[in-house]
Amino acid sequence: METIGEDLKRENSPRVDETPKKNKKPSFRRSEGGLDVFPISKGKRILQFLADYFLHFLFAIFIFTLAAFPISRAVVGSDDLQEKTNENTANEISLLVDNSLLYKENGDDGFETSLTYTQKLFAISLLNDSKTNNPFISYYRDVLSYEDDKINELYKEKDSKGFLSDVISQNTGLYTLKESYVTEFSPLLDEKDSLTEQGEKDYSSFSSSFFLPLYNLLISSLSDGSELPEGSELKNYSAYVKSNSDIKDTLDLALTIASYASYVLVWAIIFLLVPLVNSRGKSIGMMAMGINRVGSDNLRLLKKGERALYSVYPLIFDLSFIPFLPLAYISSISNLFDVPALDMVALASLLLVIVSLFVLLFDEYNKTLSDISSRSVNIDNESYDELLKVTEYGRK
Repeated sequence: METIGEDLKRENSPRVDETPKKNKKPSFRRSEGGLDVFPISKGKRILQFLADYFLHFLFAIFIFTLAAFPISRAVVGSDDLQEKTNENTANEISLLVDNSLLYKENGDDGFETSLTYTQKLFAISLLNDSKTNNPFISYYRDVLSYEDDKINELYKEKDSKGFLSDVISQNTGLYTLKESYVTEFSPLLDEKDSLTEQGEKDYSSFSSSFFLPLYNLLISSLSDGSELPEGSELKNYSAYVKSNSDIKDTLDLALTIASYASYVLVWAIIFLLVPLVNSRGKSIGMMAMGINRVGSDNLRLLKKGERALYSVYPLIFDLSFIPFLPLAYISSISNLFDVPALDMVALASLLLVIVSLFVLLFDEYNKTLSDISSRSVNIDNESYDELLKVTEYGRK
């Protein structure tokens, strides 16, 4: 701990030991010059941070789940918006199917299942050297009126693993599959046949490195809609996409407001209200672990104004968990980090936490970044009780 001022260095005055020991037991000792007080250990300081951090996290999740998010959903009409999203998505799929850009094996197939079937039909069209069941011919040639050379450019651009040969089909005017892949994928022509193990691997690669990139390009063009001819019913596709994007923004905003409201409410209780009403200015975690925060230059308990200022630090440092508050409401882990208003703030907060941890590890008085900035230090109950016995500092 830092050495206190010269005016405090007198008989029976508390002072900080200037050569801290790794072994902090006992946490204080009497000496001829007064009382030597040691800060809590690095491990205990980390545990104190984690105790308050997880209390904040757990209570915030509780408030978010029980009240904040249900209220925000009701305000924006979440159920109606979700119904509208489903309707838009169904209309998108209908447009794709009606214009031979997506094929369904069964009438009730969803988009993912239909896309897998569409890929199979596309592969079969390449095997048969056929124009039918090829969504790219249906879109680029029939809708956008692309010349064959331009379609072939797109084929080659997206064929990153080299499934296509340099031979152009007399029938389709487009590049054909390499002979080795024609042989390997030929079981697709017979429902009773199946691909070899190597064929399965190559077909999976065909999907990820050729078909899906090419199909994503098609969907992007549809979503933009600028190339589509006037009067094309496919113009509606971009309107459905825009509507769903607006709905997502609204739902994300409701989620963001609910997350921050829960976060701030619990912070105000744990780190502002509790320390202000507690006689020693302790948070719940400090009470549980028997820790006191005192000024490092005078060993006094922090005044109420100082406690209020200190509460700003956990407000900033705990933001690293805020993307996890909607945990119970997400459909997949990837969606957990799909709200920039939460994610970017959390990342900045996490970087500060890491910096603070490094400061603690290398600081000889076991201080975090917030302790240094607030000119405070943490000591245990035993040390503070001993201070009260030999000084007047602990009294209000």
